Amino acid sequence: MLAHDTPLKRCTKCGRELPATTDFFRRSSGGLHGVQARCIDCTRAHNREYQRRYNAEHPETNAEWRERNHNKVLEKGRRYHAKHRESINARRRARSQADPSSPRASRDLWNEQNPEKVAAYLMVRKAVNRGELIKHPCEVCGGEKAEAHHDDYSRPLDVRWLCRAHHVAHHMKEADRG
Repeated sequence: MLAHDTPLKRCTKCGRELPATTDFFRRSSGGLHGVQARCIDCTRAHNREYQRRYNAEHPETNAEWRERNHNKVLEKGRRYHAKHRESINARRRARSQADPSSPRASRDLWNEQNPEKVAAYLMVRKAVNRGELIKHPCEVCGGEKAEAHHDDYSRPLDVRWLCRAHHVAHHMKEADRG
């Protein structure tokens, strides 16, 4: 609710007359009433158009910067996902519910039914990324592209390394026994 004495300000771009507050205008120490001349909607539209034009004129710059600052890009993504985890997960759930036959839906269902396995998988992945756990070749055939297999999910970092074919074969044997 706005106070009766809140001054109005006219956006220099769209001409709308809006309360001169940070709900409608961005802050500016040099602007009248301490806010910018353009309303937030017009400022966003201007910034989007500027970025679109800049990217079109300098396509190599962005790719080169991302390559040089790979860790910064990853960290920014991690911060975004940590901050918006709930809304991201809600969108994923909505997509899965919209099409229950999709691979994502079946994976999400499996993840919900197997939280201990998911946690173990994530712990292994993080440990490998941090260098705390070293990937080894397949213990059966020596293939370089090996996956972590858990004999006991309560010990998430105690894994055996198996290539995809031997990992599947191992689980098939387990299913036949069980």
